[in-house]
Amino acid sequence: MPNQSFRRRLFRPEDQLYLEFEFLNVSFQPPSQNNAGSISGNGSSYLIVHFQTQNIAEQAFFETGNFDQTDEEIAAGQPAPLQVSEALPPPGYLKLRLAGRSRVAFAIPAGESIPYTVEGLLEAMKRLPLSVNPVSRYQPMIETMVDLGLLNLVQMLPTSGVTTSPSPAYLGVMNTLQNLVFAMLPPTITPPESTHTALEVPYHLILSPDQRGTWDHASAPVTHDERSELWHTRLGTSRASGKVKVRAIWSPDYQATNLQPQDNWPFRMSLTRRDRNELVHLTSNWKIANYAPSPAKVENLMLSSLGAWLKLQGDWKPPQFDGQSLTVEQWRHIATMGRDQYVRVIYAGYLFPFGHRASLVKVTERKFYPLEKKLGNIAYLFQRMFILVKEPLRSYSERDIPFRTVEIKTRVTPNLDDPMSSDLPLVPAPGQEAFWPRVVTAHGKEDFYFHIAGTDWEGRQVEFSIPLVFVSLNLDIQSSTDIVAYYNNLDVTSPRRRAKIAGQAMAFAPHKDPGDTSFDTDRISFGGENIGGSGPRFRPVMAQAEVDIPAVKQLLGKSAPSTITWEPSFLSGVGSSIGNAGDVFVQVNDAALEFATEKTGGMVSPDISISGLSRALGPTGGKVSDMVSGSFKPEDIFGDDVKLLAGIKLSDIIKMIDFFDAANTLDKIPGLT
Repeated sequence: MPNQSFRRRLFRPEDQLYLEFEFLNVSFQPPSQNNAGSISGNGSSYLIVHFQTQNIAEQAFFETGNFDQTDEEIAAGQPAPLQVSEALPPPGYLKLRLAGRSRVAFAIPAGESIPYTVEGLLEAMKRLPLSVNPVSRYQPMIETMVDLGLLNLVQMLPTSGVTTSPSPAYLGVMNTLQNLVFAMLPPTITPPESTHTALEVPYHLILSPDQRGTWDHASAPVTHDERSELWHTRLGTSRASGKVKVRAIWSPDYQATNLQPQDNWPFRMSLTRRDRNELVHLTSNWKIANYAPSPAKVENLMLSSLGAWLKLQGDWKPPQFDGQSLTVEQWRHIATMGRDQYVRVIYAGYLFPFGHRASLVKVTERKFYPLEKKLGNIAYLFQRMFILVKEPLRSYSERDIPFRTVEIKTRVTPNLDDPMSSDLPLVPAPGQEAFWPRVVTAHGKEDFYFHIAGTDWEGRQVEFSIPLVFVSLNLDIQSSTDIVAYYNNLDVTSPRRRAKIAGQAMAFAPHKDPGDTSFDTDRISFGGENIGGSGPRFRPVMAQAEVDIPAVKQLLGKSAPSTITWEPSFLSGVGSSIGNAGDVFVQVNDAALEFATEKTGGMVSPDISISGLSRALGPTGGKVSDMVSGSFKPEDIFGDDVKLLAGIKLSDIIKMIDFFDAANTLDKIPGLT
């Protein structure tokens, strides 16, 4: 009898079993009066079992932070009422997308005979080997060598020299080795063929187990008290470990070399087009250099006529390829009977400008929401985002940041405003790849302030709060220079760059004696600098600080913060040395001493300006470059205006001094105390 290919549908009302069986290239013995009929394989035969839609992509609504709860409600553990950013439609008006049909494909070995009955076909699904696509079937080299017997073939090769006329046995072994080596070459991601297992769970993401996957189910209806269970089949494995794993082998959103921008097209749902693209790369792209894709671990995967049950989790270290980086480091998905219940996607990134590793967490969760009384509580999907700090403490060796370490005390943020509405003006619009984290308060949308503790040169902790930018791994590679330029172009007094220090003492340079480089600090403004390396590709710098200089404060009798910036030669210094002859570590931009002669008893009117701060000398005047090079010039400091008894120039009394080390010339250079 010639081989045949045909389809048959099966519907069993008792347990809602609904399947379509496709038989490819099989020998078919039709049923007769005394024979149930049979299906036989010939080595290139397949049984394809088609399922109804297994998942529905449902519209989700963005959930922002809640500011209506009282302290008493929070202390009592009372859950906060949901705050959403858009009006919720009534049931029946939500946007939906149906997943395509799923299939489980089996190879029918030669000589295999399957009874052509409901029970016979269902039992065959339990024992037949799965047919899967190459990326699901591929294994790392050592596993392939063991599984395919390559090591045994190698042992069959002769140990002595090969003659000019090798034996047929030798040629046969070499040919087999060549074929096996070719089979071990990493496969390319392509759409699954019609004879490959392909499960569209969730929407637009095609999952597949490897060839050791198994399926288990009841062949007859399972009935208790005249009620039958919904028929379902559960994914298992023949591996000794019992661990069930699947790979995302394909998606209509897959792009081999590009990563889409993060958006919510066609509407907000559990996974974006970019998410699905990345999941295919993370689990199935064997062509990424120095990266072995790992499957997601399955806790439960069941198929039925009413949709799939899914519970899985994948964890990855996102790799780089083609001048970009993947960003998804975790995917957790729980779905019940085709409907998503809880989906968590975690994206890796950094916090700018300090560079701490952080994760943006996106949680889509089904929750009840009270509508009108006649509609009651409706279980919508709500989506929220927050940032988790993965690297609380970060160290610095550069001198243009006064902190040796910076610790972010805020380990997790509240629910954030939608990153897609961020006002960080990069081109193209980065959305959640680079944004200012904001929270919704009673006053509107406001920047979130991270609580930070910096440790200065003397080991003193200085605490402050400041907004930070979340930057994804991918944008760190592609646009870190743009982010640095954007940040540094903000006004230096912008609250996004300028932190309140509130008078805390800070050491700005390595000290020789306690306090000789410390000042009560009012505010610090930060900047960024591009660096090389594997990431982050930026680091923080101090753009300026506003400090109280003790001598100025004492002479004026009041607090008068002066703006300081770094003295360039200090930045290239090494170890505990300041790096120049004058021990000058910062320049002072706006400290002028202008006070009445009665403060000096009428003896002197010293209206002078301070231009730098020295570890050895304290406040210095004149040209900073002179003091740095080892030259004290009184005429540049005091000029013609500083006179004793209204007639004697102070610059005529104090002579110019050249020196090599200000610390050893203190008895010759006058200090301002």
